[in-house]
Amino acid sequence: MQDDKEYDIGKNVIGIVIHNADDKDVKGIDLTFSYKNLETGENAPDTPGIDDKGNGLYSISGLDLQKEGRWELAISQKKDDVEDGVSFILPDALKNRHPKGRYSP
Repeated sequence: MQDDKEYDIGKNVIGIVIHNADDKDVKGIDLTFSYKNLETGENAPDTPGIDDKGNGLYSISGLDLQKEGRWELAISQKKDDVEDGVSFILPDALKNRHPKGRYSP
């Protein structure tokens, strides 16, 4: 994939594209992350680096996504008065890659 090479997405680096309800890229949002151990409830000491690549693409680096145990990566976004979020349970989420498209909870 060209994006993988261009933005160095891979080990411990993830790319997120934020779309609105009309499937348009959302630019200039505030992203926040939490990364916590589900067994202990403690947050990971990792501090992610968030890089706005433009056109709704954000690159997040500095998270150890292959830690032992079960972890929850929660991503929240806010733009103006609109807030949304998603969470992933790791390592489960790394085992089943999803193709491009829309997903519902």
